[in-house]
Amino acid sequence: MTNPITSDFQLDELCKEYAQDIFGNAKSYDSANWLKYAKDNSHDLCHEWADGCFYVIYHYHALQICANCNTDQGEQFVEDLGTAYTSVNELATAVAYGEIYQRTLFHLGREIEFLEDLFEAAEV
Repeated sequence: MTNPITSDFQLDELCKEYAQDIFGNAKSYDSANWLKYAKDNSHDLCHEWADGCFYVIYHYHALQICANCNTDQGEQFVEDLGTAYTSVNELATAVAYGEIYQRTLFHLGREIEFLEDLFEAAEV
């Protein structure tokens, strides 16, 4: 059984793990150009991870994220999409998706920048 997310720290750690998993998959997909692949496809890759996330698929866990975490980015995501209210469960799922997507994209972007700087410094 998966533990519920009860804090921003836990949600952030989950999204950091997803960013690392994205790198792992990018390395196996294109071992020569994995960093470029991850950078060029970062939005799609983060979408795939957020969309398939256990905490998004199951309403109970999405509601827990909404109740226990700062979901400003997720709420903004839903607002930007113009998602109509259908039920609290569907709305919680959309907010949790947006929050996980944005946080994973943030951590992936930071890691990409760090690695690009590191590789650039190694070339000098």
